[in-house]
Amino acid sequence: MADSLWSDTAQSLLERTASADPTPGGGSVGMLAGSFGLGLVLMALEVTCKRKDAPAGIDALLEEGRPLLEAARRSVDADVEVFEAFMAAMRLPKASDDEKALRRAAMQEATVKATEVPLEAAGLCASGLELAERAARSAHTNILSDVAAGVMLLSAAGRAVLRNVDANLGSLKDEGLCARYSDERSRRESELRAREAAVLGGIESRQ
Repeated sequence: MADSLWSDTAQSLLERTASADPTPGGGSVGMLAGSFGLGLVLMALEVTCKRKDAPAGIDALLEEGRPLLEAARRSVDADVEVFEAFMAAMRLPKASDDEKALRRAAMQEATVKATEVPLEAAGLCASGLELAERAARSAHTNILSDVAAGVMLLSAAGRAVLRNVDANLGSLKDEGLCARYSDERSRRESELRAREAAVLGGIESRQ
């Protein structure tokens, strides 16, 4: 991939998403939303931190959240990269038996990566929700609505990228690997839903 999606304008990115171009797709757009969701959580912490009555521990939450935001940012382009790698494998020659074997191996390798990347991205969203749960206990009540919005975006983003896992599981030839990824995918979605409910419940109790 020549350029990062982050270097595009919002308008151009939206037009590209709504075009026949296969990228950005659900995974990268989902993590764009997830990154902004985490950004809202960090904004609430930043605003709270500047108040005279800021509770202890806000700085530590911010220090923890900034690297997580960077990882979420990178995951946007990672989704595009694994898709392009899979398409490159599909375009490999298949005139001879040797070429066919090499192509199959390359496609399986690309499929494994295209499954692992969204699983990792969903994990980042879950970590963002765990951070948000602690942030919701410390953020000023005036900005809790932004934390709630961030939580909803993070949860939706994580569940959106898991759809890419679903799309790839049927193409994996290694049954053991397929079963492991399927189990992890189910655990991730359950975790995302549970964490979202916990954070939103905590926010409601403070409002």
